[in-house]
Amino acid sequence: MPDLIEASPILDTPEALARFCEGYEAAGVDQLSFFHHAGRTRHEHVLEGLELFGRTLPRFAERDPARAARRAEQVAAIHEEAFARRAAQPVPPPLPSGPIEAYPRADYEPLLRRLKRHLPEV
Repeated sequence: MPDLIEASPILDTPEALARFCEGYEAAGVDQLSFFHHAGRTRHEHVLEGLELFGRTLPRFAERDPARAARRAEQVAAIHEEAFARRAAQPVPPPLPSGPIEAYPRADYEPLLRRLKRHLPEV
Protein backbone atom coordinates (compact mmCIF):
# COMPACT_ATOMS: atom_id res chain seq x y z
CA MET A 1 0.00 0.00 0.00
CA PRO A 2 1.45 3.39 -0.86
CA ASP A 3 2.48 5.81 1.86
CA LEU A 4 -0.81 7.76 1.93
CA ILE A 5 -0.70 9.58 5.21
CA GLU A 6 1.91 12.21 5.88
CA ALA A 7 2.44 13.70 9.33
CA SER A 8 1.01 17.03 8.23
CA PRO A 9 0.05 17.12 4.57
CA ILE A 10 -0.20 20.56 2.99
CA LEU A 11 -3.39 20.61 1.00
CA ASP A 12 -3.42 24.21 -0.14
CA THR A 13 -4.42 23.83 -3.80
CA PRO A 14 -7.07 21.79 -5.62
CA GLU A 15 -4.24 19.82 -7.25
CA ALA A 16 -2.60 18.94 -3.90
CA LEU A 17 -5.95 17.89 -2.43
CA ALA A 18 -6.77 15.86 -5.55
CA ARG A 19 -3.41 14.02 -5.37
CA PHE A 20 -4.06 13.29 -1.69
CA CYS A 21 -7.55 11.90 -2.44
CA GLU A 22 -6.33 9.98 -5.50
CA GLY A 23 -3.82 8.13 -3.32
CA TYR A 24 -6.65 6.80 -1.21
CA GLU A 25 -8.76 6.12 -4.30
CA ALA A 26 -5.94 4.02 -5.77
CA ALA A 27 -5.88 2.01 -2.55
CA GLY A 28 -9.61 1.26 -2.88
CA VAL A 29 -10.96 3.82 -0.43
CA ASP A 30 -14.17 5.34 -1.77
CA GLN A 31 -15.15 7.65 1.10
CA LEU A 32 -13.14 10.22 3.07
CA SER A 33 -14.12 12.53 5.91
CA PHE A 34 -12.46 15.91 6.27
CA PHE A 35 -12.64 17.73 9.59
CA HIS A 36 -12.16 21.37 8.67
CA HIS A 37 -13.50 22.53 12.02
CA ALA A 38 -11.24 20.59 14.39
CA GLY A 39 -9.38 22.24 17.23
CA ARG A 40 -8.94 25.99 17.27
CA THR A 41 -9.35 26.47 13.54
CA ARG A 42 -10.61 29.94 12.75
CA HIS A 43 -13.94 30.22 10.95
CA GLU A 44 -12.41 31.87 7.89
CA HIS A 45 -9.95 28.98 7.59
CA VAL A 46 -12.81 26.49 7.76
CA LEU A 47 -14.50 28.37 4.92
CA GLU A 48 -11.27 28.37 2.89
CA GLY A 49 -11.01 24.60 3.34
CA LEU A 50 -14.59 24.08 2.24
CA GLU A 51 -14.01 26.26 -0.81
CA LEU A 52 -10.88 24.27 -1.69
CA PHE A 53 -12.83 21.04 -1.36
CA GLY A 54 -15.61 22.48 -3.52
CA ARG A 55 -13.11 23.31 -6.28
CA THR A 56 -11.63 19.79 -6.09
CA LEU A 57 -14.81 17.71 -5.86
CA PRO A 58 -15.98 17.99 -9.50
CA ARG A 59 -13.09 15.89 -10.83
CA PHE A 60 -14.17 13.04 -8.52
CA ALA A 61 -17.91 13.50 -9.09
CA GLU A 62 -17.38 12.68 -12.79
CA ARG A 63 -16.19 9.21 -11.75
CA ASP A 64 -18.95 8.70 -9.17
CA PRO A 65 -21.50 6.81 -11.36
CA ALA A 66 -18.92 4.16 -12.26
CA ARG A 67 -17.73 3.91 -8.65
CA ALA A 68 -21.28 3.66 -7.37
CA ALA A 69 -22.08 0.85 -9.80
CA ARG A 70 -18.97 -1.11 -8.75
CA ARG A 71 -19.77 -0.54 -5.08
CA ALA A 72 -23.38 -1.70 -5.48
CA GLU A 73 -22.19 -4.88 -7.16
CA GLN A 74 -19.64 -5.55 -4.41
CA VAL A 75 -22.07 -5.14 -1.54
CA ALA A 76 -25.14 -6.81 -3.09
CA ALA A 77 -24.14 -10.27 -1.91
CA ILE A 78 -23.21 -8.94 1.54
CA HIS A 79 -26.59 -7.20 1.90
CA GLU A 80 -28.45 -10.31 0.76
CA GLU A 81 -26.65 -12.47 3.32
CA ALA A 82 -27.21 -9.94 6.12
CA PHE A 83 -30.93 -9.60 5.40
CA ALA A 84 -31.27 -13.40 5.27
CA ARG A 85 -29.74 -13.65 8.77
CA ARG A 86 -32.05 -10.91 10.00
CA ALA A 87 -35.14 -12.66 8.65
CA ALA A 88 -34.11 -15.92 10.35
CA GLN A 89 -33.91 -14.35 13.82
CA PRO A 90 -36.84 -15.01 16.14
CA VAL A 91 -39.10 -12.10 16.95
CA PRO A 92 -38.84 -11.17 20.64
CA PRO A 93 -42.02 -11.29 22.68
CA PRO A 94 -43.78 -7.97 23.29
CA LEU A 95 -42.99 -6.07 26.48
CA PRO A 96 -45.54 -6.49 29.25
CA SER A 97 -48.04 -3.72 29.68
CA GLY A 98 -48.09 -1.83 32.94
CA PRO A 99 -45.27 -1.12 35.39
CA ILE A 100 -42.03 -3.07 35.17
CA GLU A 101 -40.67 -4.26 38.50
CA ALA A 102 -37.42 -2.56 39.48
CA TYR A 103 -34.67 -3.81 41.73
CA PRO A 104 -35.68 -3.63 45.38
CA ARG A 105 -34.06 -0.66 47.14
CA ALA A 106 -32.39 -3.02 49.60
CA ASP A 107 -30.28 -4.42 46.75
CA TYR A 108 -28.63 -1.09 45.97
CA GLU A 109 -28.84 0.74 49.32
CA PRO A 110 -25.27 -0.28 50.38
CA LEU A 111 -23.91 1.11 47.12
CA LEU A 112 -25.78 4.39 47.63
CA ARG A 113 -24.29 4.76 51.14
CA ARG A 114 -20.75 4.25 49.78
CA LEU A 115 -21.32 6.74 46.97
CA LYS A 116 -22.71 9.40 49.33
CA ARG A 117 -19.51 9.23 51.39
CA HIS A 118 -17.41 10.11 48.32
CA LEU A 119 -19.68 12.57 46.53
CA PRO A 120 -20.07 16.21 47.58
CA GLU A 121 -23.49 17.37 48.66
CA VAL A 122 -25.50 18.90 45.85
